[in-house]
Amino acid sequence: MSHRREWIIDADHVSARQMSLVGGKGSGLAQLRAAGLQVPPWFCLSSDAFRDFLRAHGWSANDLVQASEEERRTALAALESASLLDSKAGEWVEPFRQRVHALLELSGVLVVRSSANVEDSAHAAFAGQFKTELGLTDVDQVCAAVGSCWLSLFADHAIGYAKTMERLDDLAMAVVVQQFVPADMAGVLFTMNPTNHDRNQAVVEA
Repeated sequence: MSHRREWIIDADHVSARQMSLVGGKGSGLAQLRAAGLQVPPWFCLSSDAFRDFLRAHGWSANDLVQASEEERRTALAALESASLLDSKAGEWVEPFRQRVHALLELSGVLVVRSSANVEDSAHAAFAGQFKTELGLTDVDQVCAAVGSCWLSLFADHAIGYAKTMERLDDLAMAVVVQQFVPADMAGVLFTMNPTNHDRNQAVVEA
């Protein structure tokens, strides 16, 4: 049975919790939203779109991971110059543009967040390995940011970390497109103390 591809996934869609489609960040946001917490408006361009884009240009994620550093850099340079809007992958591009335009009208400024299928798991964080693009105010900027986040999956440091954590198989990158919140302060809440693994202690770093 062939896989039914899903390219654009809304925050409330059942697939929004499926890590293989929306990655670690997307899945986490969907769980927070389902728990009733306030989450800035967002949607996800799934890992299916990422795979379609690579395939349209003659590559797969596994091919790029297994390539030599020189081959990978050459391929990434070519992919970087390939416009998302001119992608031969096709079907999802115009609906994506429309969705971005609608979110810009609602929110004004957007952020594009990388959301790989291997990050924020029980075994590997991948913290700081992939790109996030902030302060985006038009569709073209968002599209360029998507490409930047996609290709950050293959940065030398990210591949090196993936090798160390033995997570090189079937790497994929979704992206979260979300309202940008100009916060006075940002931080992380750990529901378990990360230094001593005490589950009775919550730790905030901000």
